[in-house]
Amino acid sequence: MGDQLKFSSIIRNIGTVPAQGVVAWISLVEADLGQPVDLEDWSAQKAVAQATLAPGGQIRVEWPMRPIQSAEHRVVISAAERNLSGIMTSPFLDLPVRRKPVVGSDRILPIAFVVPLAIGILMAWRIRRRYQASVRNDH
Repeated sequence: MGDQLKFSSIIRNIGTVPAQGVVAWISLVEADLGQPVDLEDWSAQKAVAQATLAPGGQIRVEWPMRPIQSAEHRVVISAAERNLSGIMTSPFLDLPVRRKPVVGSDRILPIAFVVPLAIGILMAWRIRRRYQASVRNDH
């Protein structure tokens, strides 16, 4: 959770005629619940478009993503062409996202003990210094 990931994909025109109006997009499905995930917080790049893709041509796309929710996910890339009625999809890619503790006890406990101890030592040192100064002034 919270890591920066990047998925790479290549969209190819394996046909014999140019593909017109090619659009490709990334989708994320939460496998546990079987429902799509809104990528608004996960990825800044939702789709790419190519006006024409020549026969044998390809588009290389990098899909940056930052997982924000722990669960078993699946990623799929889909592509559509203006003159075709269907869409083409990649195979699913499993993306298990594990919970990453933001605040761990191994980082908090030392601070919780050391800071009050340091403040106590500093206060005791100042009180002792004041006391010693007042004893010197009395003599």
